[in-house]
Amino acid sequence: MWLEIAKFAGFFLVLFAVSFFGALTVGRLFRRSVTPPPVNTKIRLRQGSAFFTCYLVEADSKTWTLTKPVLTSSVSPTKPASEYLCDFTTENGLAVFWTRLIEEPAKKTPYIRIEAPARILVRERRAFVRTKFRVRKPAMVDERPGIYVNDIGQGGAGISSVRALAIGSDVELRMADSPAVLKGVVLECRPSQLAHAAYLARLRFDREVPIEFVFQLSA
Repeated sequence: MWLEIAKFAGFFLVLFAVSFFGALTVGRLFRRSVTPPPVNTKIRLRQGSAFFTCYLVEADSKTWTLTKPVLTSSVSPTKPASEYLCDFTTENGLAVFWTRLIEEPAKKTPYIRIEAPARILVRERRAFVRTKFRVRKPAMVDERPGIYVNDIGQGGAGISSVRALAIGSDVELRMADSPAVLKGVVLECRPSQLAHAAYLARLRFDREVPIEFVFQLSA
């Protein structure tokens, strides 16, 4: 009887060991399959309602090194964070992932190190509802005309342009009837079949635009 119990116990121990090491191996392989973005890619970190911006310095299969995060939202964090929701732009949409802070910035080396993400999701879902204009609003990007705003929300805008905008580039959008300058990044830019514009682009703002501002533009 005791011999049979020992056999069953040994069987389950072997099964547990195989499952554990198998999962560990698959996890490592899955982690290695994640390709980091190019160096100097702009990465946004989110901690609750607070947003930070930084740039990728270097990356390997275990850690990513980033420049010291700069607060870009009007809301400041109430306590230090150990985890962040991060995103960066790609040609296929917005790449989103969770990560853990490994090393905080020091005085001599103003960089942070985060854990390399095990999974990166690419999505195009908007975080805010957009207001579409009945009549396109003339605007400028980086003080250059030939831009029309088709829709706008607290997190970004859809525009028409007579020239191509580099995906991932930092831009400044200014409406013709407003002195406000909206800083952001180009998420997408593709050729257009419209007569008034050669390209259609999507922008994501660095800071959330007040809802009152959006309503004022759409009035």
